[in-house]
Amino acid sequence: MTKRNVIAMVIIVYFFLYPFLVKETIKLFACVPIDDGEKENDPYTSRLKQKGQYLLVDTLHQCWSSEGWHRTAAIAVGVPSLVIFLILFPLTLAVFLASNTDRFQEEDFSTRFGFVYVGMHLSKWYWFFFAVFRTSALAMIGMLITDPGFQNLAAEFWLVFYLLITLVVSPYKMRTIQNMEIVSTLCILTLLYYNMWMLQIGIVEMHDYTVTFAVLIIFTIAIAALVLVVMGAFAYVAVAQGVNPRELKFKDIFIYAAQRSKDGMHLATRKMTHDQDSEIAQEKKISMYLQGQKSTNVVPSPKKRAKVLSSPPSEVVELDTAIEAVQLKQHPSLSTDLIEL
Repeated sequence: MTKRNVIAMVIIVYFFLYPFLVKETIKLFACVPIDDGEKENDPYTSRLKQKGQYLLVDTLHQCWSSEGWHRTAAIAVGVPSLVIFLILFPLTLAVFLASNTDRFQEEDFSTRFGFVYVGMHLSKWYWFFFAVFRTSALAMIGMLITDPGFQNLAAEFWLVFYLLITLVVSPYKMRTIQNMEIVSTLCILTLLYYNMWMLQIGIVEMHDYTVTFAVLIIFTIAIAALVLVVMGAFAYVAVAQGVNPRELKFKDIFIYAAQRSKDGMHLATRKMTHDQDSEIAQEKKISMYLQGQKSTNVVPSPKKRAKVLSSPPSEVVELDTAIEAVQLKQHPSLSTDLIEL
């Protein structure tokens, strides 16, 4: 594996894990109050209240307390991770790409960094970082906002903003890819709307609508999946044939699939025919060799046999085994000395 392949693999794995890194880092800073602070003047309940902020993932630990481990972990691990892995590294890569836009079409450069701008207009290479930040922003909303209603509303506003920016910028070369992005975003927005609907109904009444919500969710996901599969098929065939996806029709997808299946069958037939021809040629070569050696019992050296058979000496042993098989099949009464050839 070359150095450029290693660099490309590291960057791809990093951005694949980027949302997970964001979520795990934000967990160190996600703190919530346990008690709402009401009736603080009540002498009987004030001692039972847990004052201050507590870690969301483990409410036994108070945030930023000098007695616990949270402050040390947040400063020693959380802040460096937030600065280096979540901000500095992507920013450095973005600055590097911005200063090398003239090298985007070079083979060596595209091998290492092409995944960032592949499928996009070269002038809009930055969209990759915005798409990554979209997922990270949803993770931050889920961790930092604890109120379910406000959390759902914030996620919907963010996705609507992302959808509008996608329509305005149009970063993808193929319109089909952009349509797939829009459909997937609309599917998420629909599911968030169902979630908001369930929150409005309430936990008690929601049991009466369980089947309804289940059917709606399954129907939405199925429709989105079907649309994405169809669009993906159009994009794949368009790239394979080098045409605009808008020029394709549904029948072209089936024609292409049938042609690929037919080509695969032809390829398998040609391979089988080639193997049969090779076997027949080998048998002819062996027969010619046996006819030439039939009048004598002298066993030529491997080098001489290789020269006669036009084969390298390393293949003589395998060829001798084949000769023995042919001799036993065609001339079972041959002498032992001749069979040893």
